[in-house]
Amino acid sequence: IRSHYTRLIDELRCAQITNEEIVERQATIHNNELELLIDEHRQRCEQINRSIQDLRVIITDWSTIEQFKQLQLKLTHLQEDIREANEIFQERLPEMKVFEFDNDDYKNINH
Repeated sequence: IRSHYTRLIDELRCAQITNEEIVERQATIHNNELELLIDEHRQRCEQINRSIQDLRVIITDWSTIEQFKQLQLKLTHLQEDIREANEIFQERLPEMKVFEFDNDDYKNINH
């Protein structure tokens, strides 16, 4: 009986170590993906901010209907850029689950 329980305890310890390795690997992957996604989104937001600054100059300088139409077009493009940046950020944001692995993960670690 003692050897049976000793073996079970050893199996549980091994499973615990395996689970910890899987969770650690997933956390690292998710963190790297998030950092890349945030950097891309930040760059996109900086570009949008530059466009807004450029539009401020145009807004104070427009005097003809044609310039006003160009301003409207640029504002529309800016709105589209903002919407697209937000959509891309949301679509690419991975589902971050604290503990999830499949049989392939388990097999790779045990063999």
